[in-house]
Amino acid sequence: MKQTDFFFRNGNPKKGAHMTSKKMWMTLGILIGFLGLSAVIAAGVSRPSVQWGVPFGIGAALMAAAIVPVFFAKKHPWAPVVTLCLNVLSCGLLVGSFYVAKSLPLPFTSALLYALAAAGSYLVPMLLLSIPGIARHTAPFVIVCFLWIIALFTAGVALWIQLGEKYAAFTLFCIPVALFAIGSFTDCDTPEKLLVALAVPSSFAVGIIAVIVLLVLLQADSCDCDCCDGGCCDCSS
Repeated sequence: MKQTDFFFRNGNPKKGAHMTSKKMWMTLGILIGFLGLSAVIAAGVSRPSVQWGVPFGIGAALMAAAIVPVFFAKKHPWAPVVTLCLNVLSCGLLVGSFYVAKSLPLPFTSALLYALAAAGSYLVPMLLLSIPGIARHTAPFVIVCFLWIIALFTAGVALWIQLGEKYAAFTLFCIPVALFAIGSFTDCDTPEKLLVALAVPSSFAVGIIAVIVLLVLLQADSCDCDCCDGGCCDCSS
């Protein structure tokens, strides 16, 4: 099978393996910081008595603003850091707005646990790269990582559905993990390129979180027992 240039550059497996290892450890560190700070913000947002539209609206605005710095990455290599920071705030506010709407306080310890559990799952593709039979070839690595992403979201959805909405944060945090992983697999052999490769997926991830939260909350709001008299929807829950 064809050797993967991304993992082993210039025909030098040792050099490529070192670069990949360094890049993925950097990604893991950024991912832990991203989700950890988002978790703290989400937990803080879930406590005040406000309408869920307030944190959601602010989060959506920050999400839109976070796209702009990426376009200046060539002239300003550290501009993607601004994108990542804005998306941290946006992610925390969006996840927190879900708990506000559901009147579910999100404890700081639980939020951090969900964030660390989601970020820790990134160790799976990192471990896969230590297996020569997988790391040296594109197809096996792509297939195994695809299965890992499916398993990650399956676990997240199962927790949300089977054990309750309090686990929604873990499910939502799995989205940045999957997209950050994909970004880290691209051809980015410098810290500056890695930041761009992670900043862009972070915007996509926050956008997906916003859509999921909005759809779930709008669906819940559409069932108003005062106006439907139990006839147009199931208001028993």
